[in-house]
Amino acid sequence: MSDLPGMLAELGIARADAARLAAALRAPATSPTAVAPDQTPPPPPPPSLPLHALGRVPAAVYINLASRTDRRRAMEAALPAVGLGHAERFEALTTAPPSCAASHVALWRRCAASEAPLLILEDDVSFGTPEVDASCRALMRAVEGASELPAERLVVLFLGAEATVRESAPSLRAKVWIWAARATSVTSELLEVTWAWQTHAYLLWPAAARVLLAGLPVDAPVDVYLSRHFHEGKLCGLVARPHLAKQHDPYRGGDVEHSSLQDRARMGLSNRLAAETAAGLR
Repeated sequence: MSDLPGMLAELGIARADAARLAAALRAPATSPTAVAPDQTPPPPPPPSLPLHALGRVPAAVYINLASRTDRRRAMEAALPAVGLGHAERFEALTTAPPSCAASHVALWRRCAASEAPLLILEDDVSFGTPEVDASCRALMRAVEGASELPAERLVVLFLGAEATVRESAPSLRAKVWIWAARATSVTSELLEVTWAWQTHAYLLWPAAARVLLAGLPVDAPVDVYLSRHFHEGKLCGLVARPHLAKQHDPYRGGDVEHSSLQDRARMGLSNRLAAETAAGLR
């Protein structure tokens, strides 16, 4: 190896290039990943998945009619103030209850396909704390930490709702999530829901979304459809108390009449019409 440049030159490599190549071959090997003791290793690259897929930030969508630009402006101002500036607008179809249901069903489909929980908001929501995003993240970690298998997360978690709750005797599966939430920094307590009115703010997991989709058609107001699943034990409904979010003036001035005030005959929702509407939501 003493005449390495000459050997390389015989291979047709120019003498000057051969000398440089020989010097490189004789140099001691160094590890490209070695870090000197007084140096700090570079930070890891950012994750390739969106933050909500890592359980850090909840994906959020708010439903808004094209005609309600006033509410859109209000939401665009309110959401960043509670840490939900990333929330996406979803354009509602019409004010009729079947179309209101269709908007929610479309978002259930999105949730089921995304494999990540989704925070669904309506544009008449008002927030009771500036820590909505932080509270949602803590509650997400609590639910997912207490049920490691995604298929077990049959949960609809209302940030607020008028609801009938099991104050003293929650079901066994609800207890797991209720106790897990108590270990977080969230000041609100979770209670199990047997029936809930209002759908202005709820966190939905994919497993629960699939159950809701399997039960289609929607033949009632959305909150009634959800509540049937709680009442029948197909899903677990939870509500935060004190509420993290409320519906602004729920019994007056809304675009869709509140389900507890509806009269099916007066609203013209005959069984035939309900069936036709439901068929369109499959």
